[in-house]
Amino acid sequence: MKATKQLTSTHQRLVLEMINAVEDRDIQEEMFDINKQYLQVLAGLRLAYTNLEVIDNNCGTEHSEVMGDILNLIKQAKASEMSLLEMASSMEEAK
Repeated sequence: MKATKQLTSTHQRLVLEMINAVEDRDIQEEMFDINKQYLQVLAGLRLAYTNLEVIDNNCGTEHSEVMGDILNLIKQAKASEMSLLEMASSMEEAK
């Protein structure tokens, strides 16, 4: 099964390439499930960032430190996803 999602980022392209490189369908499905969960995490973090930006623009407040923390969390989540997908793909090699 090949992924057919529209590519929205370099990270997502790398994720889909990694998933497509796996031939075992069960492992591939597990990897798609992992990706789905991380997509939700990343969407939530981006939403939080965007909402803080709107609050700052509307209210004259300053959330730059928190927004920086959110950007770091996004980077950490992406790295964590890649590590977990690499572990899942290595299960195919162990078979």
